[in-house]
Amino acid sequence: MHQKNERENILSVVGGHHIAAVDLFVGGKSLGELSSGALKPPLVSFVVICWNYAQFVSQTIASIKDQDYPNFECIVINNGSTDDSGAVIENAVADDKRFTIAHLPENLGQLGAAFWALDRIKGNFVVFVDADDILFPAFASTHLQVHLAVPRSVAMSTSNIVEINAAGELLTRRYDLFGKDGGADTKGLAPENKVVRLSTISDEQYRLLGSQTSTRSPYKGGWFWAPGTSNMFRRTVLDMCRIKSHSNIFMRSSDSHFNHLCHAIGGTAIIDHHLAGYRQHGSNYFSKTETIAGVRQGSPNFAAISRDTTRETLECLLERTAFFNWILAGRYWAVIDQLPNVHPELLPGYFGENATKDLFTRHIQKICDEFGYKISVRQICARFDRTSAKKIFRDGLAPENHPLAKRQFRLNSMKKVLSFFKRKKQTS
Repeated sequence: MHQKNERENILSVVGGHHIAAVDLFVGGKSLGELSSGALKPPLVSFVVICWNYAQFVSQTIASIKDQDYPNFECIVINNGSTDDSGAVIENAVADDKRFTIAHLPENLGQLGAAFWALDRIKGNFVVFVDADDILFPAFASTHLQVHLAVPRSVAMSTSNIVEINAAGELLTRRYDLFGKDGGADTKGLAPENKVVRLSTISDEQYRLLGSQTSTRSPYKGGWFWAPGTSNMFRRTVLDMCRIKSHSNIFMRSSDSHFNHLCHAIGGTAIIDHHLAGYRQHGSNYFSKTETIAGVRQGSPNFAAISRDTTRETLECLLERTAFFNWILAGRYWAVIDQLPNVHPELLPGYFGENATKDLFTRHIQKICDEFGYKISVRQICARFDRTSAKKIFRDGLAPENHPLAKRQFRLNSMKKVLSFFKRKKQTS
């Protein structure tokens, strides 16, 4: 319908790579022509974070250069590497003007480097690329087309992968955890003649993509994404998820923070199509082997660390209570329960840990300022035992505010007693 031939698509050559034109269409009509060039394709920002991956990073960079979607920028971060990563990156990027290289003097951690990059990129859609992975040529164009065609806009998209070893040899046909934990809420894309279309996606490809795409509501948690490289985020939502800290070092994976919080804010589009190669080489941050049905990923040590890092993400929500209560529009406390990423039956154990109690104690005044003492006491009591709940308010509030909390505790107790006798009377 609107596909251009290869000669018409080629605009220029950068660093030896052909740069293809891309346009946006609705109902077969170019938005560029309809708007006299005022409407333009989105800019995608790739952020490659490399720490001692000299043996892999050149292949990662090459796979970004080979994207069939040309409107992108890429920042390659040498994140305090002690191997030859810096020299390898310089050689791989060469004179490609779409790429910027940053050599950081210390390792900020993957999430720390991601936060650092957010202040330096311009794209409205962002992909954090592990420096040992490979993107397939249609990665950016496919994710963007989904973002422009899902029934309701989402905060992020995720696509399936194949797992490969250090030598690039195929290990699995898909990521075993992809799309699990609860299923999708809606399936498919909007009709092809009623959405903004990319010229890089043919009609046949669009119809196939529609059959492979579903959307999961932000109300549903769990882990159903493919690993970090496989996800594309809206920049506006990433900015909402920054962690306030005196340090700029966050020694954790970026997807462990962004995926849960971004999804809780705006939901996820799930693309069951292979768009990247995820490399398993024995020194990955999380898993040490390919995904196998029935085999638990990670390690006991990682699971313990993960519980602490989920509290770091939870604190992001607590320290900006007023902001998140506004944008979540009534879902604030549901998201509080969603972020720990544990089964609902295990939530009492999570809230029973001293580290979690201390976290709420530090922020209880902000909670009371936003929700008032009546709702705050009720919500805290729903998650903590009564003794712990009282201690959170006593230790976290200024002394002059203690009477306000105590009054609500008394009223809350009276309501429970009245409710008990009411139920007893109805059953007698």
